[in-house]
Amino acid sequence: MAVTASDIMVYGSTVMPTGDDVNPGGPINTAVKMTFTDMSQTTGLVMGSNGISDALQVTVTGRNAGGSIVTDKFTIFNTLKADNTGISNTQFERILRAVVTSGSHTGTITIAEDNFPTFTTLATMEVGVDNIFRPFYGVSSSASNAKDYFEKIFIKNNNGVNALLSASVVESGEVGFSDKIFFDLSSTGNDDGYSSNNRLGPPPASQLLNSNTGIPNDTAKNVVGGDLMAGSGQGIWMRLSLGAGAVADKGSVVFQIDGSTTA
Repeated sequence: MAVTASDIMVYGSTVMPTGDDVNPGGPINTAVKMTFTDMSQTTGLVMGSNGISDALQVTVTGRNAGGSIVTDKFTIFNTLKADNTGISNTQFERILRAVVTSGSHTGTITIAEDNFPTFTTLATMEVGVDNIFRPFYGVSSSASNAKDYFEKIFIKNNNGVNALLSASVVESGEVGFSDKIFFDLSSTGNDDGYSSNNRLGPPPASQLLNSNTGIPNDTAKNVVGGDLMAGSGQGIWMRLSLGAGAVADKGSVVFQIDGSTTA
């Protein structure tokens, strides 16, 4: 079966920091999914699972309209159909993280805006995923000094048979800001390296395919070995560069994975 877009997923690494004193990185963690659709408005959330026996609790962290980090908890009860069973009391302007804090799920959890009757979907947690994470959680600029933040994510080919041939990674756009995100690939595909400098310093050059995290973000980079093999991942080290006195901003980055496939 040919590799399709749905086969290519973006996951987190073992350590996704929520503070500056943690060393990011490590092996791929397929329980952590890196994705979020920006909210269309500041509103509450609704959440549910289509697993008929699911009973669990999910904690969501995000920012409110004033920029403060806020948290709310959702309890999903047993249900015989897909149903939004959790409704937040907290108003969110954006979501930073959602994690299953108790119980487990046999179905897909859906997080949506509480914008009746649309209920716009923001994120989903499929079976095996218990954590949704937005890169660079809670970062802040300095009034007097430039700051660089580093985090590690993975792309993975979930196709069980075919490779994505001649695969390359390129940053295809920054939304909401520009020229703040740079990236390099890990020097080995399914690597397990950590940064030795917490998230304010780069990983060792030996872990980087090009030994430089400051390569222009419009430069495509070929995955290690050329092909992204079936079931294999490729680490990506990201750098967020904030100038001195950078103002608060909401943005996102899009990575494009190019390649070919056979039927």
